[in-house]
Amino acid sequence: MNLQEKVRKQSGWVKFGIIISIVVVYLTYIIWRQGIKNGLIITLLLWAFVVCCTPVADAGFLIALALKFVSNVKIQLTQFYTYLLAAFIIIVIYYFNRDIFTKTPTTKFLLKIIENPFTLYGLIIVMSFVGTILSAVIEDEIYNYIVDKKIKTQKQIFITYCVVTFVCWIAFLFLIYKYKYW
Repeated sequence: MNLQEKVRKQSGWVKFGIIISIVVVYLTYIIWRQGIKNGLIITLLLWAFVVCCTPVADAGFLIALALKFVSNVKIQLTQFYTYLLAAFIIIVIYYFNRDIFTKTPTTKFLLKIIENPFTLYGLIIVMSFVGTILSAVIEDEIYNYIVDKKIKTQKQIFITYCVVTFVCWIAFLFLIYKYKYW
């Protein structure tokens, strides 16, 4: 392993450690406020909410970055499977413990999205999925450029990804603000 690979893996693990630390602090707070069982479920549900309902690849990085550092798997591929996992978690918790959705403002909002999928709430899911996958492509390219000093995607396609992701994010914020979903 050359020096560049060692530095990449070492800095990656530091960033991953910071992300995990933030999750642990949040988990501790929620457990303190809601109890162990509800705290764990709410934390898992909020992670799944952020994965499925925000148009940027952020919460999925807990998994994507770890896999990127260990096996160099493309972030967008990991994000896709993380998105499916998060959706599965939401469905299972909804089916077995629907009352947990009434515990926080974020989970109440998620409940509205689940129960009204063919309204503008459902559009949030579609925009978030598109934005998440495209932002994962962008983040993967940025990561590869920082590490390898190479861009693998053509410049025009990369710019298109950036613009579409930005549009998804603006539309998402517009829906939240205009229709007072939050």
